[in-house]
Amino acid sequence: ISNSQVREDVYRQIVNPLIAKYKLPFDKSDSSYIMNGTGVWTIGGPTSDAGLTGRKIIVDT
Repeated sequence: ISNSQVREDVYRQIVNPLIAKYKLPFDKSDSSYIMNGTGVWTIGGPTSDAGLTGRKIIVDT
């Protein structure tokens, strides 16, 4: 899935419904938002595993 597709989906399925629900004044043409500014989707280290405590494994060692 492309970064642009994710942006469109997040706006359509999350941002837009929240704006409507809370009746927020919002002009999309006059606004911008940054989502994943690098444009790269990666898994961090060590393999982005956050166990039951929510801490990274490296913290526990």
